[in-house]
Amino acid sequence: GIYDPFQKDRIQLVKAYCLDATYSISKSSDDIMYTIVIRDDNLDRGFPCSYMITNNHSVGPIVQWLQFLKESNLIINPL
Repeated sequence: GIYDPFQKDRIQLVKAYCLDATYSISKSSDDIMYTIVIRDDNLDRGFPCSYMITNNHSVGPIVQWLQFLKESNLIINPL
């Protein structure tokens, strides 16, 4: 997963988040970019907090990513 310190600070303040999947992000049609999005009340819109890019369409990479974020104390109980 990819995130920076500013995004880390933002995601640790929320109790809920959304997972977005964007397909066909490159010439390789198999690539998917997953994004953790939170609601930002100051901006009155969604705010992306972490990204993962994969070409594996199974649930395995998502589970590993969410476990990584949980172990990094970025999100609570994702599973």
